[in-house]
Amino acid sequence: MIQYDYTMPLSSVNLNWMKETPDQYLFFDIETTGLSAARSDLYLIGYGTILNDEQFRITLLFNDDGCSEPKMLAAFKDILADYKYLVTYNGDTFDLPYIKEKYRQFRQEISFDSITSIDVYRKIRKYKKLLQMDSMKQSALESVMGMERDEFHSGGLLIDTYQDYLGTKDTQLQDMLLSHNKDDIYGLFYVSGSLTLTSFFEGNFSISKTTCTDTQFTICIQTGRLAIPFDTNCNDIHISGIDEVVTIDIPVIHDTLKYFYKDYKNYFYLPLEQTAIHKDVACYVESAYKEKARPETAYTTKTSSFIRQNKFKQSHIFKYEHTDKDGYIELNDTFINDRIQLKEYLLNILKQIK
Repeated sequence: MIQYDYTMPLSSVNLNWMKETPDQYLFFDIETTGLSAARSDLYLIGYGTILNDEQFRITLLFNDDGCSEPKMLAAFKDILADYKYLVTYNGDTFDLPYIKEKYRQFRQEISFDSITSIDVYRKIRKYKKLLQMDSMKQSALESVMGMERDEFHSGGLLIDTYQDYLGTKDTQLQDMLLSHNKDDIYGLFYVSGSLTLTSFFEGNFSISKTTCTDTQFTICIQTGRLAIPFDTNCNDIHISGIDEVVTIDIPVIHDTLKYFYKDYKNYFYLPLEQTAIHKDVACYVESAYKEKARPETAYTTKTSSFIRQNKFKQSHIFKYEHTDKDGYIELNDTFINDRIQLKEYLLNILKQIK
C-alpha cells in the first residue's frame, strides 16, 4: 500500500449545510474492480478532511501491489474513529456496503454505529427536476454547480487501467487512477454544498418580510447561502432562491367563499339567507324558514382575500363547494403575523416541490 496526500483550496466550497464543526466530517470514495465485494478487489480508498479555513486535504490509500486490501482497510479503520459524519455520493448503496463486506472478508472487526452517513446523492436526487438535470451523476451535479474537471475518466473504464498497471507499473497509468479518485473526492466535497438546498427545504430559514397587493402575497425568506440558485413554480406559486434570499409569490383571490361546519348535524340551514346557524339559535326561527343542514349546506359565507390552502391543514378552511379537495385560507393580519403558522404553511408548499 502507498499513501498519497494532496492539499486543495477550500474557499470556493459552500459549507453552510454543516450542523457541526467541519472537523467532524469525513468525505469518502472508493475504487474497485467490480460491483460485488465478493468477486472483485478494492484498489483505492480515498478520503478528504478539512484542515483549516483555507485547505482541504485529500488522502489516497492505493493498492499498488494487488494484495494490500487488509492494510488499506486497517488504516482507514483508524481514520474513521476520529469522525462523526461520513459523506459520500451514492455511498449508502455502493461504497459503504462494499467496504463493510471487505472488512468481513478480511476478518477485521469494525462498527459503523458511531458514524452517521450523509449520502449527498440520496438527499439531492429529489430535486433533479428543480435543478433541470438530465442525470444525477456526481459529474453532472458538479457541472450544474459550476465545477469543471480538466479530464474525466469513467470508474468502470479504469478497471482495465488498474489491471494494466499491476502488470506494468506504468506511472502514467498510476497517475490516471489516482487523479480520478482525487477528483472524485474533491468533486464530492464541492457538491456537498448542494445540501444547502436540502437544508433550506427542511426549514432552516426565517421569514424576513411579507408584502401583500391585490393580486399577490409575497414572502421574503432569509436562509444560509445557497450553493445552487433555483427558480420554479408549484401550484401557481412562484419560488426563487439565490445567495441568501428566497422569494415566494402566492396568488391572491378576492371572492365570497363558504366555510363548512364539520358537525353539520348541529346546524340548521336557512335557504332564504343561504347560511347555516347552530341549533341553539335555530330554535328561535320558524320551521318554514329552516331545514336540517346537510354536509353541503352547513356553511356560512365570507367575502375577503384568500390564498390557496395547498394541502395545509388549518382549522378554518374556506371552499367554493363542500366536495372541493383543496380550499382557501383567509389572508388576514392574524394569519400573516403568526410567523409560526406561516412558516408551517411554507414548509407544506416546499414539501410538494420535486
